[in-house]
Formats: sequence, structure tokens, C-alpha cells
Amino acid sequence: MRKKGMSKRILCVFFAVWMMLGAAARAAEPDGALIDMNKKGSVTIVKYENIHDQAEDVDPGIRSEAGERTQTHEPMADVTYTLYRVANIVQKKSGNQVRLEYESLLKNSKGQIIPVPSGLSSPQELNQWVNDLRDSADPTMRIANQDELEVWQGTTNTQGVLVLGKDEKGQNTLPVGIYALYEESHPSLVTESQATVFSMPTTAIDDGNDPENQPDDEVSGDNMAGDRANIGRCWDYDLVIRPKNGTKALSVEKHILVDPGEETEADRNYRNEEINDPSNDLLTDAEDYAIGDFIRYWVEAEVPKMIGEMKFFYLEDRLSMGQIFTNDANESNRMAKLEVWAEDLEGNMVYIPRVSGTVTNWRVTGPTQAVSEEAAPPDTFGNEQSLADDVNTYASFSIYFNTQSLSEQNVNTDLETTKRGPLYRRIYVTYQVKLGPEAVIGDPGNPNDIRLKYSHTTTSNEETIPDRPNIPEEGDRIDTLNPQAPDTRVYTYALEIVKEGEGEESMEGAEFSLRDIQGNPIALSRDETGYYVDPEGENRQGRVTIDGKSLAQIRGIDAGVYQIVEEKTLTGYQLLKQPIILTLASDSGQEIFPMTYVEDAAGSYFQIQEGKGYFIEQDGARLKIDLTGFQAGDYVYLPKQELYSYTLNDSEDMSRDAALVTSRYIHRQTEGETLSWKGNYGTENGRISLTVWNRKSFSVPATGGIGIFPFLILGGALCLLGAGGYVFMRRRHGKAA
Repeated sequence: MRKKGMSKRILCVFFAVWMMLGAAARAAEPDGALIDMNKKGSVTIVKYENIHDQAEDVDPGIRSEAGERTQTHEPMADVTYTLYRVANIVQKKSGNQVRLEYESLLKNSKGQIIPVPSGLSSPQELNQWVNDLRDSADPTMRIANQDELEVWQGTTNTQGVLVLGKDEKGQNTLPVGIYALYEESHPSLVTESQATVFSMPTTAIDDGNDPENQPDDEVSGDNMAGDRANIGRCWDYDLVIRPKNGTKALSVEKHILVDPGEETEADRNYRNEEINDPSNDLLTDAEDYAIGDFIRYWVEAEVPKMIGEMKFFYLEDRLSMGQIFTNDANESNRMAKLEVWAEDLEGNMVYIPRVSGTVTNWRVTGPTQAVSEEAAPPDTFGNEQSLADDVNTYASFSIYFNTQSLSEQNVNTDLETTKRGPLYRRIYVTYQVKLGPEAVIGDPGNPNDIRLKYSHTTTSNEETIPDRPNIPEEGDRIDTLNPQAPDTRVYTYALEIVKEGEGEESMEGAEFSLRDIQGNPIALSRDETGYYVDPEGENRQGRVTIDGKSLAQIRGIDAGVYQIVEEKTLTGYQLLKQPIILTLASDSGQEIFPMTYVEDAAGSYFQIQEGKGYFIEQDGARLKIDLTGFQAGDYVYLPKQELYSYTLNDSEDMSRDAALVTSRYIHRQTEGETLSWKGNYGTENGRISLTVWNRKSFSVPATGGIGIFPFLILGGALCLLGAGGYVFMRRRHGKAA
């Protein structure tokens, strides 16, 4: 059995009251006003959350004392208490004194009476005894007849109030005795609180309600037992308990990471190669991707202290309409590459498999299919909170954790608890989604957020939590925590090719290919809105055809440097001899969160230097990197390619001071970033547009034209003209001779 309770501060108060009760009883005269054994009592619990800066409240009442900082008190609803009567109070006359003794009602598993200890020396010892009543590791101190005890139970209302021991007419019903009060269940994030014990009745304490120097009996509706002048002098049968607790806020973070299977040599150098867990991942919040790329996400969630008392604990991820989650139903999640790690209480990283023996540690349900045959639960997000004004279609998937395998039964060695305690401090989850054809171009990007969801309250002492990942059912109360950092954003871009030529005719039918900087064609597919990047697309050559409006659009390209190659042009026009170099770069959109570039010889970025131009070598020729619109200091993405620099000059001689660029960089971004972008052609909201202009070729005869006859006539005429000239000159020469 598990137990709950109130704070140690309350224990101190009631311990003092209990000792005071004994002292008052021993000093009383035989004819004095002792306990009326036939009188009944009640307990009113006023439960509230105490929010303060640093100073501790020295009194459990809802008020502040001199020298304290201002306190904020909020009622705490949904806290369930169980009250047990654990001992009788017996009045015994001894000479001129009346003594109060305690007759235990508790029996252990052997049927032996568990005595109420006497001479307790500290609140900790009292706390130990109270908490051992139900959960002691010592069976001789564990209650076995709990079901035989008188019991009262209830839950605090929205005002944080619970009254125990009142009948329908408002009359008191609690008999005189010693009581143990347990906090059975409470909102999941309430800080730990302990059980307590008290006497019914108890000697009066100051309730703080009477004006200074004015007895309570002169204050209308006030309790005489609460008068300062009556402290320790009269009995109080209507007890008011004001236990206060703090609320421990959980945290959840989400970032984008470099996929370990796709990271560059520079990334591996940057990381500690001997550490292969989420604590060593490289993180960012905003990144460029092409359609078809896999985006890998990283989530860190704090494990609550009460995880073992919570039925539900799970992460719910919401995808924008341009993202696709692929869940592997064959338990390994190879397609999704979903992994779960945890940091244990000693700070060590531990891998958490989906299944350990016969125990399932976590499971996934998603928009594609569920891990098991059970139907996935409905989308609990709805569309109540848009990630972007023009993005309102979402899919979600959830990762449910087994709260029992994340916790263990504690051993009561620290005088605090024997409930299930957490095994881990934090949970880490990494997974990937695919950027699909419906991705948004430019702003507002393609967001993705995470929500941590958990049981609204801990389980009561009577409930048992199934040892499996539990999915909420209709009617279950679930609390939600959004990420503390802004949602992550993935950006992708589009290219528009405008074809122009001499004359007024349409340039429909011309063909271009999109290639990476190394000259490799990028595969494309086509739908009703145009062409898009598709690594597994149907157009393996990566060609696009100019339409009737003399343009073609390709969406879903990543930032970087590309080649645009004209593969086919119209009859009578010259085909471009060299590819067009397209340069598209992105940078942080917030100056307070600058990008961080780390120098590494194998990095994918180069930095533009003042007075330098850049080229690559391909098929024995030098291709100049077009950096129109960029300036010294800008970083450009150019992976897996040797790059050369030269000194700029009017003749554009790329051999002047030509040298291999060895200063390369990797980059990481900080939290809260968005991206801005620019290119060497006109850019607007993530779209870059270039115009390709072609000249006409020299005229060439076509089949069915004038043929060779005119040329034969012209040739014959020229021959006759030459022959006539020769004869004329010979005759003149002869006459001259």
C-alpha cells in the first residue's frame, strides 16, 4: 500500500500541539474542564498552493508575518484525503491529576497491537511512525487491520476545501481519538507531502482571526478556541488544517538535430565520438531542407517525481501539413529511427528499448498506423492552436511511456516515502519525419511542436496502475505542458526559371535540368502545382519543361549552390554553352540569436573573403561561383566539393592567385531562431527567380527549300565572268606587244 500526507512544517505544528495536549491534561485539576468524551468533532482541510519568492512562511495559516515577503496563495482542488482513527483517548485519574493515555487500534500482520509510541523526540520520528502505519518495510509495524478502522475520505473542491466529519445536517460526527491523515492523490506536479497525526480534540491555537487585544467571543461568528488568550486553555473540536504545497513545474524541450547516420566528418570531429547518446547531439531550432529530406528531431522531457503514481505520461507531436511521420509497425521503428534514452539519478545515460523481456516500456501511435493492433486514439489537439496563420492541417502521433517501468518501489530509509520513486531524471526521444510535397515555401516555414501530457492527479492508494504504456480513455483528466522554447521551423525554397528569346514567340518546350554543384542531376516529380524535388521521383534526369507562359517552377530546394543546365532549346536558338550557377544562402533572422559557425576543414560552408572570387573545376573547365548580391563575411553552403579562390580582377582571370580554400565551417544555431535568405538572383519569400535569355542562331536551310540550283547558276556565272576577264586581258596584252 502507498501513502501520502502533508508537509513537514505542518507535522511540526501538530507535534507541538500533541505535546501541549498531554501537558495540559496532566496539569488539569480533577474537577476541571477535561475532554468531553461524548462530544463529536470535525476536520476542515483548506488546501492551497504556496507561491513565494525565497522566504519561507513560518506559519501554516493563510497570512503573512512581519518580515516575510508577500505570499501568493492559490486554492488546490482535486486533492484526496483519507482519515483513519488509529487510537482511543482514555482519561485516567491519578491522585489530584487526570492523565490522558492512548489505546492503539492498530494491529500488524501477526495480529499484534501496534502501540502508539511515547516520548517521541522529534517530528521526524513522528513522521516515521505515521508513514510506517501502512507501508513499513517492517511487517510488525505495518497495518494489517486497515479495513477494520473507522475511515473518512473526500476530495478538495475548487476552493481547496474538504470537510470531514459532518453529517447532512452539519452536525459533527468524529469521535474523540487519535487520527492519521493521509494525502491519497493530488495534482501530479504537487511537491511531495507527508502524512500526519493529530488528536481530536486538541488544545486551542491562535487562528489569527481575532483583532489585537479582543477576545474571540466578542467577534461575531468567530471560534473562541482560536483566541490568543485561550491558547492551551480550552479544547477545540472543530479543527481547521491548512496544509500548503508548492507545485513543481516540468520542462520539455524540442530541437532539430544532425542525423547521426548523415552527419559529416566535421560533425563527427565536433562531437565526442565515444559518446553516442542524445546528450552529445548537435542541436538547432531552424534549418533548411529539401523536399524528400528526413528531419531528425530531439526531445528532452523531465520525469516527474511522482511518475510511479501517474497512470499516463506521454509526448504528443504535431506535424505541419508538409511533414510526414513514418512509423515502423514491426517494433523496431527502423523507418522512423525512433529511439528512447533516459538520464538516471546518477547522471548516466541509459538506452530504453521498446520491450524489455515481457515488459513494454513505450509504444507509439501515429497518423499512419499503430504499433499494435489497437486503434490509435483520436487527435486530442484539434486545431485550437495554430502554429501558423496559413497552416491549419495537422497530423499527430504520440509516444506513450510505461510509468511503472520508469519507477521502482522505494525502501523507507530516509523517513520520507515508501511510494514508487522515479528511476530517471529526464527522458530523451529522437525520431525523424519526412518533408513532403505539401511543404510551405519560405515563411512561415514548416513548424513542428511537442506537448508533454500526463495524469491530472496521482492515483489513490486503492488503485493499481497497469504495468504497460497506458492510453487515456474518454473521461480521463490529462494535463498538458507546451514546450518552453518556440516550436522548431523547417524552411524550404522554390526556383522559378523564366525563358526569354529574341522575337515575340513563346519559349514553350525548352528543357532545363537542376543539378547539384558537382553536376549530378537532382530527381524531380510533377503534380498539379508544378515540379518538386523528389529523391525517389519519376523524373530521374531531373528535367523540367518550359510551359506556355515561358516559365517553369521547381519547389522544395535546400539552401546551397546549384547548376541550371539548358538541355534543349527551341529551333533557331542557341543552346547555353555553360551552366548557370544558382547560389541560395540562409542566415539567422534574429540578431540576438546569431548563427554560430565553427571552423573545420571538412565543413560544408565557406566564408566569402574581401577581394576574392571562387570557382570549382569540372570536366577540365573552371566554373565561377556566382555570388552576385553577396558580400564579404557571408557564409555559403557548398558540401562535398573542392573550392578554389582567386583574386578578383577586371579581366576575370580565374588563375590569378588561385588557391584551394581550406577554411571551411560547420554551423549551429541557438534557440528561438527563424531564417532569412538571399540569392544571386531575385528572391522573395523563399522564391528565387532567374531569367534565361537566348539569341537566335544563323539561318540554316531547311529540307524542301531552294536546293542547290541557285548556287549552281551563281557559280556558273562567276566562272563565265572570270573566263571573259581572262580573254580580255590576253587580247590587250597582245596588242601592246
